[in-house]
Amino acid sequence: MERYGYLTKEGELRLDKAATLDIYKKEAVVVDVKSLPKNYKPVVFAPIPEFDQETQAVYQDKPVDKGDVIDVGVIVVDLPEEIKQQKN
Repeated sequence: MERYGYLTKEGELRLDKAATLDIYKKEAVVVDVKSLPKNYKPVVFAPIPEFDQETQAVYQDKPVDKGDVIDVGVIVVDLPEEIKQQKN
């Protein structure tokens, strides 16, 4: 499924409503690219990498306008020791 959106002046990602609604309906939504506003671009979300759920967390990175697409990466971080100890 291809998603379309744009970045605001503040750097926040805004997705096309039709592309967002199909996630909840679990249906394919055909987006007529020609009908989207000119500032809309395909949004590419990075896949979630393998990580240790006991000691790490994965967060969505800030979206980056790459010209033709908007790229949204992920960040893997180690959990603080206090949280790791609470799980044991």
